[in-house]
Amino acid sequence: MAFCNNCGAQLEGGEKFCHACGTPVVSEPQAAAPSAQEPVSEQPVFEQPVYEQPVYEQPVYQQPVYQQPAAPAEPVPVRKRGGGVKIAVAAVAAVAVLAVIVILVSSLFSGGPVQTVFKAAAKTVEVTSEEGLPGLLNEVLEGGSMELTADLSKWEMMEDMEMKVGLKVYSNLPKQMAAATVNVDYEGAVMDAGLFAEEQSVALQCDALFGKKNVYGVDLSALEKNLPKSVLSPDADTDFSLDEDTYDQIMATMKNSGDQEKLVKETVSVLKEYASVINKSLEKNAEIEKTSETVSVGSKDIKTNQIAITVDSEALAELVKAVGEKAQKDKDLQEVIAKWVETTKGPTLERMDMTAEEYVEEMWESLEDLDDLVDEIADSKVKITATFNIGKSSKTLVACSIKVKDGSETFTVKMTLGENPATSEEVKLVMSDGYDTVTVKYEVKEDTKKSYSAELTASEGNYDALSASFNWDKSENTYKLTVSVPYEGEIVLKGSLTQKSGTTTITVDRLTVEDETMKVNATLVLKEKDSFSMPKFTDVLTLKEDDIEEIVETITDNASDLMGDFGNLPGIFYGAPSYDYGPSDYGY
Repeated sequence: MAFCNNCGAQLEGGEKFCHACGTPVVSEPQAAAPSAQEPVSEQPVFEQPVYEQPVYEQPVYQQPVYQQPAAPAEPVPVRKRGGGVKIAVAAVAAVAVLAVIVILVSSLFSGGPVQTVFKAAAKTVEVTSEEGLPGLLNEVLEGGSMELTADLSKWEMMEDMEMKVGLKVYSNLPKQMAAATVNVDYEGAVMDAGLFAEEQSVALQCDALFGKKNVYGVDLSALEKNLPKSVLSPDADTDFSLDEDTYDQIMATMKNSGDQEKLVKETVSVLKEYASVINKSLEKNAEIEKTSETVSVGSKDIKTNQIAITVDSEALAELVKAVGEKAQKDKDLQEVIAKWVETTKGPTLERMDMTAEEYVEEMWESLEDLDDLVDEIADSKVKITATFNIGKSSKTLVACSIKVKDGSETFTVKMTLGENPATSEEVKLVMSDGYDTVTVKYEVKEDTKKSYSAELTASEGNYDALSASFNWDKSENTYKLTVSVPYEGEIVLKGSLTQKSGTTTITVDRLTVEDETMKVNATLVLKEKDSFSMPKFTDVLTLKEDDIEEIVETITDNASDLMGDFGNLPGIFYGAPSYDYGPSDYGY
């Protein structure tokens, strides 16, 4: 039995490259069979390759080889070093990608159980964003603001510091607008700044650096015209000129930005065809079972329609074959990919002296080995089972699980969401690689008109890795948040929480760390409806070199004054040791 010298993956006979990590397989001499009396080891045999020189031979180092008196017909399942971590990372990435795909392509499938699952997932995202904390954050992102302020003079450990700080962020995703403002007031010296953005412009304001009423920015709609004539152009040969690569990347991006909407439509049109291929292949080759199942979430028993889709190695091979054969002769797909490559890698292609079409042609050459890939998948021992529980009344995804089996390795992901994750009594994620199990659970203990309490826990096996509890007294508008980390102690925050007329205000008044409590002052205000105006600005791409130099000089002088005003800030943590980094600190 052979194993990869790099990652330890089990290899089939005749493989030239490791199917797991791609490392070239070095042929090794066969070791002599051990005696029948030697005990069985739980670890696989890893052998160092033999390196041959013209005269001398490197010695072959091998771990002790053990064998049962009667060799089993199939290899004993063993756990590869680090295999669980690799599988976990890959599975989490796969789940994240799956979530994005569910949201983006739920409308591509025209029917069947796959369409039913996608519709349920899309409905789940929709209802989640309407209530509870997710609903609040969604409202803020679609036309509201978040503001965080703190008066450090009211912090028990910084009573001598007359300083106030504030950060406010505006967001309006439907109109593609956003802004952030910062304000710092230290003993009367004020420094404020603002960054503003909309679909076709970006502007920066800072009275302390630029001077009052001076706002500078860039008109993105005119950038393609103005940049080549500006002091930033490499041809201008000024101290502010961009390097060729940066300049080319900006120009390529702006050149193609106008065609993005059209390109997205073309891409969706092409993907619909592949969605149809995938759907037909799954319905033809996968095992699909539909049943009724009751799922318990907290105190509720939810009736669901369960759809279980099982894809073994042969069905997966047929799926890859169907998609690959269509792609081999699909000129529309090649054209769409070429356009995306042109958009994102224009300067890179120029340095490679290659067009986007040539770049895609090289990609398509790999499809010539499609038959070999299909055969390899068919001969593997991969089996994937995805189970989805869709609420009969809510039409949302109440629970789901994905089980991936590859030979002796098995990885599972299970999610319990309830009819609406934002208001569910329990939301749970369980991941297991067959050896270790990681569980993350959010459980609502009480939710009434007078109080709300919940607990978040993260555990590995039988050991808690993190726990957090939140208790909100709605009648008193007070809360307590406790975060506990094993062997690290607890952190407790106390303050107030009020909600009124689309505004949520959260204050932090007390902070406790390792049984030591101190007064603090911080306020977070979430407004569901709030707006800002894009300020009038001077487009820096229309300024001459002398104007830019004058602006730089002004910023330099004002920055020096700010350093004088803020440079004598007292230390935050009194009694902190000071260090004299002399030669001895570096071993001299």
